[in-house]
Amino acid sequence: MSTTNSRRLTAGFAIDWTVSAYHMTLIKGTTDAARDYDVNEIIYIGGNLTAATQLEMNKNIIYNYITSDLINGLLISAATIKRFSSRDEMSKFCYQFSPFPIVTIAEEIKGIPCVETDNTTGIRDMLFHLIHDHKYRRFAFIKGTKGNTDAEQRFQVFEKILADEGLELDEELVFEGSFIFESGVEAMNKLLDGKKLDCDVIFAANDQMARGAISCLQQHHYKVPGDIAVVGFDNEEICEFLSIPLTTVEQPIYQQGYKAMELLVSLMKGEKAPDRISLPTRFIRRASCGCTDTRETRYFSKPVPKKKTSKNAAGIMMTDIVTRINKTFKITDPEEKKEIKKMIQALATSIEKEEEDDFLDEVDRLLSYPLSFIRKGYSIKQMFSIIRERVIDEAGDDERRRSFLHHILEQASLSFAEQFERDIRYFQIVEEREINFLRENIEELVAFLDRDNLTNALTQYLPTIGIQSCFLSIYEEEAVGEYPVLSRLILAFNEKGRIRIEKDGRLFPTKKLTPEGLLPSARRFTITVEDLFFGQTQLGLCLFEFTQQDTSLWELARREFVLVALKAAMYVQVVQRNYLTYEKKVNARTEALSKANELLARLYEERKKAEAEVRLLNEELEKRVQERTSELEKANFQLQDTLKRLKTAQSKLVQSEKMAALGGLVAGIAHEINTPIGIGVTAASHLDKITKELSTLYQNQKLKRSDLEHYFTTSTEASSLILSNMKRAYDLIRSFKKIAVDQSSEEKRRFNVREYCEEVILSLKPKLKKTEHTISLQIDKNLEIYSYPGAFSQILTNFILNSLIHGFFGKDKGKIIVKASLFKEMFFFRYFDNGKGIPRSVQKKIFDPFFTTSRAQGGTGLGLHLVYNIVTQTLRGTIRCKSYPSYGALFIISIPYKEVDPRLYGNMDNNT
Repeated sequence: MSTTNSRRLTAGFAIDWTVSAYHMTLIKGTTDAARDYDVNEIIYIGGNLTAATQLEMNKNIIYNYITSDLINGLLISAATIKRFSSRDEMSKFCYQFSPFPIVTIAEEIKGIPCVETDNTTGIRDMLFHLIHDHKYRRFAFIKGTKGNTDAEQRFQVFEKILADEGLELDEELVFEGSFIFESGVEAMNKLLDGKKLDCDVIFAANDQMARGAISCLQQHHYKVPGDIAVVGFDNEEICEFLSIPLTTVEQPIYQQGYKAMELLVSLMKGEKAPDRISLPTRFIRRASCGCTDTRETRYFSKPVPKKKTSKNAAGIMMTDIVTRINKTFKITDPEEKKEIKKMIQALATSIEKEEEDDFLDEVDRLLSYPLSFIRKGYSIKQMFSIIRERVIDEAGDDERRRSFLHHILEQASLSFAEQFERDIRYFQIVEEREINFLRENIEELVAFLDRDNLTNALTQYLPTIGIQSCFLSIYEEEAVGEYPVLSRLILAFNEKGRIRIEKDGRLFPTKKLTPEGLLPSARRFTITVEDLFFGQTQLGLCLFEFTQQDTSLWELARREFVLVALKAAMYVQVVQRNYLTYEKKVNARTEALSKANELLARLYEERKKAEAEVRLLNEELEKRVQERTSELEKANFQLQDTLKRLKTAQSKLVQSEKMAALGGLVAGIAHEINTPIGIGVTAASHLDKITKELSTLYQNQKLKRSDLEHYFTTSTEASSLILSNMKRAYDLIRSFKKIAVDQSSEEKRRFNVREYCEEVILSLKPKLKKTEHTISLQIDKNLEIYSYPGAFSQILTNFILNSLIHGFFGKDKGKIIVKASLFKEMFFFRYFDNGKGIPRSVQKKIFDPFFTTSRAQGGTGLGLHLVYNIVTQTLRGTIRCKSYPSYGALFIISIPYKEVDPRLYGNMDNNT
């Protein structure tokens, strides 16, 4: 239950922050609804749920502060927070807040009410216009972020309507996107990559990607819409003012935010509310699809004949125009409604008198009023489109009357355009001044190195940029678990001025956001909460309350600049605080060192006395050392001679082990070859026998057709049997010959790693065929290296035999995996078996000579030692072993890049 206000409900709003038009409009909608329904709002500004960068990870700590202690319900901008996450991850995120009511925006989660957009209506209207009015037939599509519900729905609607219209969608004209400008550019670069433009329309899943597509097309010297049309989705405000105004679909973003907050308020009050609200979209036609306004503006000096229109009909027409303008632009302010009505009444008077003065005078007067609706250029254009459509239609076929109406409407439009241009220049000058003011104040903030001056400056400066309340706190300690448990408030002020707090700040639980009693209780509030960090250092929390929730880009830019300055200033504070802590430690350590120095001085005197005694002892010891040195020299000579003999014996034993392994290989291959050769001899003998029998029948003239057919059948089978068995023997001999030669020589050559491993495994077939163990080679078929093949043969042979003898002892079905790859400056060879593993107690000894755990079974302990010598001495590499009992053993061999054929340097990454 919220503790911010015992009577007023408090709604939370979790949203990621990219300072885009979508986010600004959405927040405007939730804030207006919170104001209208008299509930508090806390906006938690975090990052994307699946953090792709350190920045996102830092921002996501904010979501840990969403608790039932502060809010009664929660809105979640699910579509933006989920942008790079799966539906399951988003569901898990939402369900963790289940103790209180939740509403999601633009992403439906099972069991949670949702306010979403009906993408179908607007896309259908736009596609019908493109297909039927412009006769376009070949479409390209740039998708939105993968996994985003709106993105998937927009593409599905697009596909279905094209199919319903009998148009085929070329899969090569469908491109992946991510709802950002750059992905539109990337899609067009793929489309135009050495190919001729082969489509009529580019349909982007949002306006940002559409703008990116237009930019790329223009750089390639294509005309939009002359050579190709481009359309988007969202109707961002900037799209109206592009050099080529963008045809798009208007998404009701503001209404989404407003309706979502409205739905959440109902749930917080325990009222019944729908589980799902779907808001319609609207097709906006502009120039980028190929539409143009071809009306001529003509004015005749001769009197315009009156059209017979009753006053009642004219009144109905004007009332209809006023109603349509109010509805189209959602004008609710009584003053604005009144002024619009006056202007339309003046238009009716001018039409009746056939004079322009009444209407144009009223337009000039209207321009002097500070009406928010009138100050938007796109609103003026749409308003005059509504007026023109209605009054021109009323004029019928009367050309002279239509020309008069065109004239006065164009004159009024020009007046508005001139005023709008003056407004733009005025605001540019104001913003330039504010930028200078902002820069000067930010430089001043960053320059403060002490907290008192910093807080004084913030108290004076923040209200000047519309910040009504501010609560600034520093984390008291490093994060424990998911977030720092305690924070210290260092600055607090509200509409009444600065709030006095303790000199060292006020300690409070971080999840409370501020100490008890500081958030407004007598009035409604909307507060944004952000985490402050610098690099990877988490600094603290910042709560802002604006005098009015202005979501213009300039207001948000000012806020972002302030946050950057605060981060820098607070980082200095943290560094200073750490400096004071370290200074205390240094002082304490200095005092301890002084005492230690006094002790050392006393010890020095005692040492001088002891040195005299030691000198006498040294003289006596020197004599003893000389005697002992002579004895040790003799013993050392004997030990060196013994060590030399041991090394010679070890070398012979290693060579013997290699020859023994080769001998075992010979014996196994000989036994394996015996079978196919025996079968071949038997088949050849049988073929010889039936050939002689056939010859006898032929000579005795007793040969029958059936005898000849029987001979053909039998001889074919025997020939096939002989050929297959001889080939099998040939392969075994060839593989053995290659392996044996490589093992007995130490020459470098270029060889295919996978093919060579297959030959080694083939040579070990006698050891493997009576088992159910499997060997998997996960090596690129094109991977070649320039090295010692015999070394790799000995390594792989020893590994496999070790697995068979030790790893798979008592196991029927073992699995061996062999991997090899090139990465950057190293060649990696990995060998894994899922046997019984190597005990931790012996893992450090496995490469030592003569070490074995199976000496009673005839083990020599030279197998892995031989592998170690080959890797470290012959190949100049390293070998590591990782093993856990019952989970198997993994050997990782890495060889320096220079040991690889230098001709492969250029394409090394392609073989990784």
